[in-house]
Amino acid sequence: MAMVDAARAAGVRKFVFSGVIHPSISAMVNHRAKVPVAEALYTSGMAFTVLQPAAFMQNIERTWDEIVAHGRLAMPYSASSKMCWVDYRDVAAAASSRLLLLQGARRSSVGSHSSWRMAMPLPAVS
Repeated sequence: MAMVDAARAAGVRKFVFSGVIHPSISAMVNHRAKVPVAEALYTSGMAFTVLQPAAFMQNIERTWDEIVAHGRLAMPYSASSKMCWVDYRDVAAAASSRLLLLQGARRSSVGSHSSWRMAMPLPAVS
């Protein structure tokens, strides 16, 4: 991946990538598109973290008036699908804390790395 190669060529030692939760669901193009970047990080030699945030709570703001007017949150998923949400500010806080923690990380043959799933389960609705 060009982004990872450019970072390595520039001497970047710490890389935090905001991926997406469930990147292996190939039907979701926006999820699938992030997989090559994460894969490139594993062989980059850089210390890295791949964050896997769930849907951003701030996405609700775009349809808030409609939600209030109709009393429901309509989603393009089955009503039985389980959803979780995360505030993008929490993702930013996790990214910055990982950069600080990676500051002292030692590299192995595949780099110091981690992957964090970031989601808050919703309470059951009856």
